[in-house]
Amino acid sequence: AARELFEQALAMARELGAPWAIGATLNDIGRAECDEGRPDLALKHLAEGLSLLHGLGDRPGVIESLEGFAGVAAATATPRRAARLLGAADALRQEIGNARSVDASIAYERQVKSVRAILTDEAFEQAWNEGRAMSFDDAVRYALDEAGRETSAPFELQFDGRWR
Repeated sequence: AARELFEQALAMARELGAPWAIGATLNDIGRAECDEGRPDLALKHLAEGLSLLHGLGDRPGVIESLEGFAGVAAATATPRRAARLLGAADALRQEIGNARSVDASIAYERQVKSVRAILTDEAFEQAWNEGRAMSFDDAVRYALDEAGRETSAPFELQFDGRWR
């Protein structure tokens, strides 16, 4: 139901030519599609929203996009990518002093916890720190990497109760 309302809001924002509202609503749609198990559509909408918000210089909106991309990565069994994106978003939030709402904090903590549960502590910390070390533009480029391929994929395929 929420996605349908977001789509109506997107149509109105496009009609009004309101780029910030378009980008923010595309983020909302992408997150809803991820929750619905439609990662391909989620990536499409998140990428469009991220590109638009980045072009507007909207750092809080870009951070929201990065967290949406992290959700898709977590849902599509690329936990190291998810941890990198979460780390990048966290560092950027701290850099600009942008706090999450209570609802967003609960969802974020749940997402971090689920990614931590998949990876070993060492693998999570390494990926998290790699994300935190990314510049703003590097984080955007990393999120928009359509292939979404991990450079350490063989490492990620090692499983002994937890992904390494």
